Formats: sequence, structure tokens, C-alpha cells
Amino acid sequence: MMKACVVYDSFFGNTAKMAEIIGANLIERYEVQIISVNQLKPVVLKDLQLLVVGSPTRGFEPTKPIKNVLQNIQAVDFPHLQIVCFDTRMDIKKINNKILNFFVKFRGYALDSMEKIVKHNGFSIIHPGMGFFVDESEGPLGEGEEKKAGQWAHKIMRIAIKVK
Repeated sequence: MMKACVVYDSFFGNTAKMAEIIGANLIERYEVQIISVNQLKPVVLKDLQLLVVGSPTRGFEPTKPIKNVLQNIQAVDFPHLQIVCFDTRMDIKKINNKILNFFVKFRGYALDSMEKIVKHNGFSIIHPGMGFFVDESEGPLGEGEEKKAGQWAHKIMRIAIKVK
């Protein structure tokens, strides 16, 4: 059976919850580990076919531990590894703040930075990452986001298998 790992960082539990949902959906075709970034050991990456990385958006960026993990994974060292990313974020349409809208347009979300790092390190993006909305910075998750996470995980599963 192929192996997958969902690595996440979480401040208020929202990103952790999404990681659990994604992992639970991947289990149909993968042997799945769901690990907090602080518990990730390099040996975990050794035999993986799929790595799913999640971060809350903090200051328009992923957390430093997530950034560090992504910066240290090179395609040349893991030629059979596929990486997809997700983040949790506020829905700026609900906030309706012109300054925040400007910064999001200029800087993006954690997902944007994560995918840039992945591409820079030689990996192809096999499926676009996903941003999951939280109603407030501390949560809860937005309505329908848990279902969206399950659907996204199933799409990843189908695409990752085709790419292999």
C-alpha cells in the first residue's frame, strides 16, 4: 500500500481538524500518518509517495515550522514524493476591509508561499492547494469547509495515483 503523511501546524485547532479530515479520506488508498509539524522526523519522509502539508495563515504566510519543513525537502532527494498543500484562512469577503483586501491581493495567503517553496525545490504541483475558511481567527471552521476538505482529499487521491 502507498504511504501518505499529513503534516500540519495549528494554533487554534482548525488546521489540525482539517488535517484529520483529509487524512481520514486518504486512508481509502494510502497508509496515512497525521503528524504535527513539531513531531515530524525526517525518517517519516523516507518511504512516502504523498505529503500533504497544512498551515494556518499567519501574517499572510505559513508558520515558520511549516516553512522550514518545506524548505528542507528537495525533489532530488525524494524523486517519488508528491506534495500538496492547504491552509486555513479568514474569508476577507466577510470582513470587508479595504486594507486587508489590499494586503491579501499583494501578499496572498500561506498556501501561496507554500506552493512557491515546493516548486522552487523542484516538485511539480500535482493538484492546486486549497484554502479552508475559518469564521474568526480562532475559528470555528466555516460552514461546509469540512465537507470541502473531504472532497479535496478525494481529488488528490485520484490525481496522485494517475501521476504515479
